[in-house]
Amino acid sequence: MSVLPNASTSEELKTLKTEKRVFYKTADDPQGLKVLHALACGCCRPQYIISTESIKIETINCCSQNSKSIDVDEITDLSMYNVPTPAYCCYDEGHIRLYVKTEKLEETVILKNIAASHKVFEDFSSHIHKINNLKWGMKRPETKDVPHLLYDSDADPCGLKFFRSICCCKCWCFPRTVITKEKITTTTWGINCKQETLQMDLDNVTDVNSSRGLTSCCFCGSGTIDVTGTDKDQKDLKIQYVARSQKVFDKLNEVTSLLNNRNRAIGTNAGGVAH
Repeated sequence: MSVLPNASTSEELKTLKTEKRVFYKTADDPQGLKVLHALACGCCRPQYIISTESIKIETINCCSQNSKSIDVDEITDLSMYNVPTPAYCCYDEGHIRLYVKTEKLEETVILKNIAASHKVFEDFSSHIHKINNLKWGMKRPETKDVPHLLYDSDADPCGLKFFRSICCCKCWCFPRTVITKEKITTTTWGINCKQETLQMDLDNVTDVNSSRGLTSCCFCGSGTIDVTGTDKDQKDLKIQYVARSQKVFDKLNEVTSLLNNRNRAIGTNAGGVAH
């Protein structure tokens, strides 16, 4: 019988018994968005139901209807992209990528034309990170002295925003970065007018480094934080012009160090056998 470290505490059981919730259902799209899709010959577009348990997909090919279900436990990573169209401007329509891994295959599934995409993505990704929180029954270590939100570039002082916008040619396309105790989310507009939203689970972070130049350090102690990880869609992440970068780095490093300790404990105990 395998030994699971720290298994089945009340907090873990609460996570496993999350009440069923539907994050998105194509049938509930606003009527105006349905009209836009009809005008674009999208009457037969896929139908999605995204819930706490699975993602159900129904597609129509020629004269046949196909159904597919993806269990949330099979999702290893996810990201999102948006394109400036009337549907995006009026209904925040976007497209969510799912990186799915089963015993037989690995694939990337794209859920297209999701209304209120930013809210759906944030809510669903938070649920996925909560599910992934448990590894061999061991949840993420508690860090009560560290706040849940470690950094949000939108909250940087105006002086630093002016510095990176004007002096460093980082205008509206400067990435927005949000760091929490669960994940790092970056949102960037590319030169092709495509907005990409990527997330890196802190469980996948292998190394964190910080550096500060003399010039940028004068602006609210800003600096650069380099993150190395094993995420599906990004391995290295450079977060530039971080206000109070040393403080942010110290908190992030504390959280990732505790997560690495947990991973070492799992590696030591996962193969344990009791007779």
